[in-house]
Amino acid sequence: GLFFDFCNSRLNNCVGIPKLTVETFVKGLKALPLSIVWSIYLIVFGLILFILPFVFFFTSAMQQPLILFASILFVLFWFLFATAVFYLVSPFLMFVYLKYSENYEYSSELFNPLVLISFMKKSFKPVVLIALKFILVNIVVGTLTSIINVIPLLISTFIIILAAIYSSSGENVIYSPFIIIGVLIFSVIAIILQAYSTAIVCYAYIDNLSDVYKEKIKQTDNIE
Repeated sequence: GLFFDFCNSRLNNCVGIPKLTVETFVKGLKALPLSIVWSIYLIVFGLILFILPFVFFFTSAMQQPLILFASILFVLFWFLFATAVFYLVSPFLMFVYLKYSENYEYSSELFNPLVLISFMKKSFKPVVLIALKFILVNIVVGTLTSIINVIPLLISTFIIILAAIYSSSGENVIYSPFIIIGVLIFSVIAIILQAYSTAIVCYAYIDNLSDVYKEKIKQTDNIE
């Protein structure tokens, strides 16, 4: 629900993160059918894109061992191609959610998988540039967060080592409340940092896409 409220706020040029209320939860429940349907579409698309070609060429290679190497190379290249296509399609799915977030109402267009093609025709270049920027930023932020998360991990390890050294019985070290509390605290800190950085990057990503949506999709629909 907070995700759809954020999309709505961006479409209306609001600033900041929307407030979390009971209505937010209700909006999230109302949007479940849309999320479930598009999840099914993505699963089917992923199966077709990734699994079927692999199974086909793997079976062919087993029947003709001489082309095994060529089949493996083809599968590897196809996997890279399929991954690129999957990442290429994903940003346009956000437009479905942005469109729903305009008034929180359903329409047949929202459940039509071909609507992604329409979105691509209207906004392919700017969306791809945003997606590439998002991937780069995500890699940088993810790397920095992982480095920072090493600190809680080292502290947790240090606590365990100290407890093991000063414990009268090495077999009971892991059951010490001191160890459990210490490790939990620093593990939670690491999880919070990871979740926070991921959320910030994703919301910035949506913010960028909402600008393209207003210019290329919403404005075009109003003209039509």
